[in-house]
Amino acid sequence: MKFNRHHPIIEDLIEFGKRRDIDVVFSNELHPETPDIVNVEQRLVIINLNSVLADILPFRMSHEFGHILEQAVNHNLWSTFENYDSNNPDERIANTAGINILLYLHFGNGGQFNYIDFMNMYGLPAWTETKVKEQMKMYLI
Repeated sequence: MKFNRHHPIIEDLIEFGKRRDIDVVFSNELHPETPDIVNVEQRLVIINLNSVLADILPFRMSHEFGHILEQAVNHNLWSTFENYDSNNPDERIANTAGINILLYLHFGNGGQFNYIDFMNMYGLPAWTETKVKEQMKMYLI
C-alpha cells in the first residue's frame, strides 16, 4: 500500500493509536532497510515510509501498536522490526495483537468475515493467513 495519510485505513489506525495515547511519527528520511521503531515507555511509534515493506503498512503500524499495548514481554524500552520472527515472544505477541487491532477496526467499520479480502485490504502478509483465520474465528463466537 502506498502511503496516503488520508487513506481511511491509515486514518483509522492513527485514531486508534490516539485513543490509546500512542503517538505515530511518519518518516521519509530513513533508509529502506531501517525498521519501524517503537518506544514502549514513551508510547511512540516511528514508521519508515521508505521501507521495503511498504505493501504491508497497515499491518506494520498495528504490529508496532501491539508492542506498546502488550508492553513487550521482555520489557524492552525500544523495539525494532525483527522480521516478525515467530520464535521471538515479543514479535509473536505483537503479530497477534496487530491482527486483532485490524480485526477490531475492520468489524467496527462493518467489514465482512472474508479473511482473503481482510488480508488484502489491511496489508497482511501471506504468512499471517493461519493466524488471521484463527483470530477471525474468535469474532464468530
